[in-house]
Amino acid sequence: MMINEAFRLQKYICLSLVITALCACGFAHGVVLAQESLAEISGFEPSEILSIEDGEELKPTDRNLIRMLYRAAKTSDQSFAKYAELSHGSTLEQIDSDERGRRLNVFRLSGRAKSVKVVFKADADDAGAKPSEIHPFCLLTIEDHSGGRLLVAVPVKRTSSGGVRVNVPRNWLKQKALDELVEFDGYFLAKFAASKLAETSDNELVPLFVANKIKWFPDHPNVELAIHSDHVLLARHQVNLTQRDIAAKNNNRQMQADEGDYFYQLLRATNQIERSEIVESAIDFHSLLQSPGESLARSVELAGRVRRVTKAQVTNPQQQKLIDADHYYVIDLLIPLSDTKVVVNTKKTKPDGTGDEVENGPSIAYDNRFPVTVCVAKLPCAEDELEKQNVIVNGFFFRLWNYPSAFVDERTSDSGAGQVCPLVVGLAPVIVDNNVDAGRAFLAQILLGLAGAVLLFALLAVWYLKRSDQKVGSAVKKNDELPDEVGEINF
Repeated sequence: MMINEAFRLQKYICLSLVITALCACGFAHGVVLAQESLAEISGFEPSEILSIEDGEELKPTDRNLIRMLYRAAKTSDQSFAKYAELSHGSTLEQIDSDERGRRLNVFRLSGRAKSVKVVFKADADDAGAKPSEIHPFCLLTIEDHSGGRLLVAVPVKRTSSGGVRVNVPRNWLKQKALDELVEFDGYFLAKFAASKLAETSDNELVPLFVANKIKWFPDHPNVELAIHSDHVLLARHQVNLTQRDIAAKNNNRQMQADEGDYFYQLLRATNQIERSEIVESAIDFHSLLQSPGESLARSVELAGRVRRVTKAQVTNPQQQKLIDADHYYVIDLLIPLSDTKVVVNTKKTKPDGTGDEVENGPSIAYDNRFPVTVCVAKLPCAEDELEKQNVIVNGFFFRLWNYPSAFVDERTSDSGAGQVCPLVVGLAPVIVDNNVDAGRAFLAQILLGLAGAVLLFALLAVWYLKRSDQKVGSAVKKNDELPDEVGEINF
């Protein structure tokens, strides 16, 4: 009996040792996987990560910083988001408790941006530094929700056309002080000591993160930053207002791949916003054409007639997840111009479809109606039932866009200028009753009765009109026509 008990005890001990060994191997494997993941996204080998030390003075010539800025500029938003999920909910206090173990981990943090400066080659304080050794970047000072301070470096990207793309709001760069709610996904590099770049105190070590962009969610109006109450409403629904700069850059062009996230964020927000949350329309239809730059993401109310409704499929899984659907609707809306006339000065563009302006093209006058593209997540009824209906649409101005149009080519000698059209992302349209009420019908009958009294005048008017210049009438008729098809919205 005692032998059996001893054997059983020995078996349990052996089993425990095996389980412990397996757990240890699993933990070691997890560490290896974590190191491989860091090497994959950061470009640093595990041994290089362990060699990074805290306490250095922050300089634009720091080689680890240069490497991370270059890497961040090449890392996609999807990769940042993937690795940030592993540390979701982390705080600065947790980084303090394990700095070395969290080196080059990707964190998703939020706080209030207090200042921003652009560091270019001229800011290098190492006399022997080569220009190629300095990567231009924006340096932000951010205060987290517990009062701690951190620094975020965001690379300045060079565009293919030789320009510069700054992935922080451009109107921040003119401000000496800020107090704006932000979020970012970034690598934790190290804690740096006092520096004239960071403007830190002598004894303070401040954690530095390297991010590819800053997401801006303003929570109060600010005229100097062109933020109004309708922008704050969008930010509450997780629309990143940094991306207004992308829309401004692409104004009057065909849809570009770099603005897809912004478009779908607006589409998600308008599907969540109640009509009662929009206090009043900030701008009108004419503002969309006359001052498109100042009207970006502003609320607008449009009244017009639906000419066509098209169901647009969303094939990108990330975008499907964002709007919780695999489609949305594109409404071709005709806005009545009443007694006004809209004249559009066209631009000839490059044949490669980039939308880059080459030279001025001819002008086109619209006398009675003008097209507006409205994108919505939901419809009040079936697509075919909505067509030909008079509707009111509340939404937010995305930007002017441009799509190929046979209508425009016919009137501009095939210049390739394209149809200029406001693009609005809106709430579900409201159908307006098209029937005339009884009081108006009675009034109409009285007015019709009076028509007989002015018959002679009408005949004289007809005689006079026959003598008018027929070319003017022909031009008005042509300008009143509208494009047969709306261009596709592809990202």
